[in-house]
Amino acid sequence: MVKPGLAALLVVAIASVASAQTAPYWTDAEKDQIRQWWSEPGRYVITPTDKYVVRLTTQGSQWLWDYNHLRGKGKTPPTQIPGASNDEEATWEKWINAKVAYDRYLAACAAETLNAKAQHRDPKYPVEVAQPDPASADLIARFGAPPAFAANVRPNKISVMFDDIKLNYSDNVDMRPRYAYYRFDNGVNSEGDAIKSLPPAELDSIIKEAGYDDSDAKVFKSVSVLEGGFDSINTYDTGFISVGFIQFASLKEGGGSLGHAMIQYKREQPTDFDKDFHRFGIDITPDEKIVALDMDSGDEKIGPDANTQVIKDKRLIAAFQRAGKFRPFRLLQLRAAKLIYWPMDDKVTFNLGHTKVTRPLSDFVHSEAGKAIFLDRKVNTGNIGSVGSALQTIAEAAKVDTPEDLAKYEALLIKCFYYRFDPMKSAELAKPEPCDMIQSVLNKYGRG
Repeated sequence: MVKPGLAALLVVAIASVASAQTAPYWTDAEKDQIRQWWSEPGRYVITPTDKYVVRLTTQGSQWLWDYNHLRGKGKTPPTQIPGASNDEEATWEKWINAKVAYDRYLAACAAETLNAKAQHRDPKYPVEVAQPDPASADLIARFGAPPAFAANVRPNKISVMFDDIKLNYSDNVDMRPRYAYYRFDNGVNSEGDAIKSLPPAELDSIIKEAGYDDSDAKVFKSVSVLEGGFDSINTYDTGFISVGFIQFASLKEGGGSLGHAMIQYKREQPTDFDKDFHRFGIDITPDEKIVALDMDSGDEKIGPDANTQVIKDKRLIAAFQRAGKFRPFRLLQLRAAKLIYWPMDDKVTFNLGHTKVTRPLSDFVHSEAGKAIFLDRKVNTGNIGSVGSALQTIAEAAKVDTPEDLAKYEALLIKCFYYRFDPMKSAELAKPEPCDMIQSVLNKYGRG
């Protein structure tokens, strides 16, 4: 039984938490000021393009994602199409490729009809593509009936004007025909200014200020090339809102690594946070959820609703891109990336004989190439992968008795786990010592 006095305290505490969670992030006066500023002529201009084009459908992309995952191929890098594992899958793959090609042909014909009519000319249709037979019953039973994989659309051009910079976007982003992560046709993307294009002295200065030594800087640079610049943004895929050189993402809950980085920025550099985000309609909750101001209603959208608002209103994602062009937010990204994604302290657990071993990854990975592999995995998948299982496999195959001897097989571990790029082919990264590339281990991880 709760005593009356304690009950009263609990009520007050709960009310305080609720109050903190529902407290407005902008006063009414601030909201009016922000909405008035954004409504000025030229601040936000959306113009439909005059040409229809072929694009992947979000429904088709979702079906491809489900298809890959239900086959156990969900961990394939987004840049690759997982191959067939048997004759049945080979038959499915052949049909899917034919279906994708036919759908794109139909969409191209529809687009050409509309474009020719608008331009008062005769249409020039593409080379005909044969219609595939209906999908097999087993394919439909396991994965569901495939939707159309392509459609004809007319993208919009969007311009967002700040006082110091103008940013341009296009929705209905052009995806690869079998890209499995496309979710928002009203999303946009911009690669920003590539890290390698920045003046070396400027880049070295900010990396040093962020606390990186020369070796760690090379590792992060090798992975950031796969992601984008400090000012890169993306709102079309499963990351929902993705920002920056290492692609901090809000994910489905509207927080994610982006929320973690943003709360760090607000706490450590409140003045810069206000200049870069708050005054444009973006904020962050104490529990690391994005807050977005609805410019039409004045409502504050939080978490998943903020995702939707930022994807819809390009003025809001533009605030993220603008911030990435200036030193304070670049510095924040570097510091947050080291805190969130650096993999070397992650624990791995495995059995060595009859002994259970739990050690940090740094006990087995020492080279820049090795660090880059696991940084890449953690950035792109959220974790370093099943390293413990791999170390146990190596230990059994090599008849290793101690963790120290197992560390000698770093090159083999890299071979098994490299993800979006092979760091052993990089001239910039230091490599581990050569070791026995045990064929049975390579075969198990598909690198035989």
